[in-house]
Amino acid sequence: LPDPSEFPFIDPPEMKLINDGYRLLQELKAVDESRRITSSGKQIAALPLDPRLARMLLAADHHRCLREMLIIAAFLSAQDPRERPQEAQQKADQHHASHADLRSDFLTVLAIWKRFHDSAEQLSGNQLRKWCREQFLSFIRLREWQEVHSQLREAVDELGLRPNQMDANYADLHQAILTGFLGGIGTLEENREYLGARSARFVIAPGTPLASKPPKWVVAASLMETTRMYARMVAVVEPQWIEAAGEHLLKRSYSEPHWEAQRGFVAALESTALYGLVLSAKRRVNYASVAPQEAREIFIRAALVEGQSDIKADFLAHNRALIHQVEAIEARIRRRDVLVDEQAQVDFYLQHLPAHIHSATALNGWLREQRLEVQSLRMTLKDLLRRELAEFDSATYPEFVECNGNRLPLHYKFEPADVDDGVTVTVPEPLLAALQPERLAWCVPGWRLERITEILRALPKALRKQFVPIPQFAAQALQELATQDNPTHWLAQWITQHGGTVFNANDLQALSIPTHLNPYVRVEDFSGRMVAQGRDLRRLLRETQVAVAAAPPQPLVMAQTDNLRAWDCGDLPLAHEVQRNGVRFTVYPALQDRGDSVAVVELSNAVQAEQVLLGGVLRLLVLALPQQYKFARQQFAGNRELMLLGQGSSGQQPLAEALAERALREFFLREGQPLPRSQQEFGEMIERQRGELNEVVVAFGNTVSAVFKEWRAVRQAMAKLNAPVFKEALADIELQLASMLPGDFLQTTEQPWFGYLPRYMKALARRLERLSGNVARDAQLMQQLQPFLTHYRQLQARKSLRQNELHKLQWMIEEFRVSLFAQELKTAVSVSAKRLNEQLELAQKEAA
Repeated sequence: LPDPSEFPFIDPPEMKLINDGYRLLQELKAVDESRRITSSGKQIAALPLDPRLARMLLAADHHRCLREMLIIAAFLSAQDPRERPQEAQQKADQHHASHADLRSDFLTVLAIWKRFHDSAEQLSGNQLRKWCREQFLSFIRLREWQEVHSQLREAVDELGLRPNQMDANYADLHQAILTGFLGGIGTLEENREYLGARSARFVIAPGTPLASKPPKWVVAASLMETTRMYARMVAVVEPQWIEAAGEHLLKRSYSEPHWEAQRGFVAALESTALYGLVLSAKRRVNYASVAPQEAREIFIRAALVEGQSDIKADFLAHNRALIHQVEAIEARIRRRDVLVDEQAQVDFYLQHLPAHIHSATALNGWLREQRLEVQSLRMTLKDLLRRELAEFDSATYPEFVECNGNRLPLHYKFEPADVDDGVTVTVPEPLLAALQPERLAWCVPGWRLERITEILRALPKALRKQFVPIPQFAAQALQELATQDNPTHWLAQWITQHGGTVFNANDLQALSIPTHLNPYVRVEDFSGRMVAQGRDLRRLLRETQVAVAAAPPQPLVMAQTDNLRAWDCGDLPLAHEVQRNGVRFTVYPALQDRGDSVAVVELSNAVQAEQVLLGGVLRLLVLALPQQYKFARQQFAGNRELMLLGQGSSGQQPLAEALAERALREFFLREGQPLPRSQQEFGEMIERQRGELNEVVVAFGNTVSAVFKEWRAVRQAMAKLNAPVFKEALADIELQLASMLPGDFLQTTEQPWFGYLPRYMKALARRLERLSGNVARDAQLMQQLQPFLTHYRQLQARKSLRQNELHKLQWMIEEFRVSLFAQELKTAVSVSAKRLNEQLELAQKEAA
């Protein structure tokens, strides 16, 4: 009878009836087994047979193979009718082999019986005797066999046993045989030797069909010892048949009891052995039927306390929420002595759950019987707390930190080995720049005393001596700190005042204190995707700025106005506050160029918004002044010399179109003038500049032609200097050309530097002329320039959004090149090593 808990799919209201029926059947089974044993003993005594054979006959009646078992029992009670005369052994073996079955000698016996009776029905007495002699069978022993069979048939009739009408199958017959010959079982080991019951060892006797290819498990009717132990009358059996036949003699052992979450009960690995032979190993069984109390505790620990189940119950949800609440308190106060251990939680359920609950099915069934929610299973804080929490205050350990009117969530974690141990603040990317490191570090008031203490301990030894005892000074500082708006700067001043040594905020932030005291910042976009994370807020801000600067400007939110071909979108403010996905932040509107139209977009950065707006206004100019744009494009396209010189240097646009757009930009969008942000300002800009475009087109075309001519002259001069001695100088010139003339230099190079490009090209040509005659002098001049180039390229690689000072540094370096390599061309601005150092400092501050 299977345990109902093994069937988790049974989930009807009648589960109680099923469980009650199961227990009743178990009781009836025990009573029936007792009666059967008593009855079997009387029946065995009534049969004139070896008790083992009698036991086989009774088992055969149960397995519906009594007809075949009568024949086998009679055979084993009489002499073997097979003869093997000395003078004809080989011939006799051949005839006997014709009756043999390759799996079982018992089936061979049935085959001999059947052939003899078939022959007896067809032959006369003398012919039958002759047939027996030819088959090397003893006629007299066959008759004895028949006589014993008749006696046994009468005996079983008197006991009320009825032979089967249909042929028995192999499994049923041999399971019945096993009930009498459990002492003859064996399992194959090495060299065709079998390990039998009670450590006996035997081999299958020669001449038996199974001897040539021994199976894994066998049963033998007899074991005879001569030079060694031989098994006769052998058959192939399965270990589960042996287990069923010898169930009352089995020794069972159980190991590794564990919770089966998918099946919803406690399982264990069962091993069974009979007479020292292991019949099964590590078979998974329901442990509740073996050790119900232990199974109950495992079920409660794994399924209810550890949560390794899908049991849906209100009391479980309530208790787990309460446990998470206490664990959150532990993470805040960073102590593990508040929540009771698992054993206390297990004891709670052991006390309040009925004794028969040891599986998910049993629990669900019991819960359905309770019409109301089981209040006794709901834990309280008293059940989960080891001690009082006098030191905990929700204001001391806040759940949010304020930032520009937003409440950024704080997540506490007490796992010292994890990278985010401590407190984590999740901030949307647009608000990252609004976070202040000096204030964020003190966002948890409950950790301020520990933070001050660790800061004082991390001070240099000479200064630290002024704050002994440290706990006393830390407590004093904490009291005075409560009213301060900027704790970092205040504490630096406090240390300076009490320590007698100047100590600033940067020195304070450079101290090494436990990692968890510095908040872990997780930067996310609006979709919840992590953009950056770490504890160094300034580094995170630089990384996000580099990522934004390296990528094309991406709008935060696309406005409804799209596909605009004129300024029909109203005014564009420099910035305004919005609230998106529950976050309030500042956006910077702009017009984005879409090729044949513009769209209103909102960006998170003012610098990028200005860059995007420039492209959008220029596109509206092209759309608003089609005749002027067409005129400029035709002028440039008609300049054949310019088109030939500039082949392949205009980037993604045709050269004439790129030049025409840049000419409109030079004409309408002069350097230093603010970009229009309303329809009125856009219209006034157009009206103010009408009538002078031709001069700008001619002047700009001349400048570009000069750039291309000088560039080709430089390339030709470089091609002539192919000796290895010029390699270092030529490499520097290649980098200089790439910096001055990138693929989009027509769009990106600002004035007045664009107008200076021909002079820079000429200076390069002069350098190349002089290089061939004095390489050493060129190298000496490069030594003066190299430190500034190195710093410039390092800053450029950081891709900061604000690069105005860096761009100025780039062109001041070009002017410095002119002063070094072509002084006769003169510089447009005053430049020297001192001025370059000053500009470098400005660029470094801008990128910080």
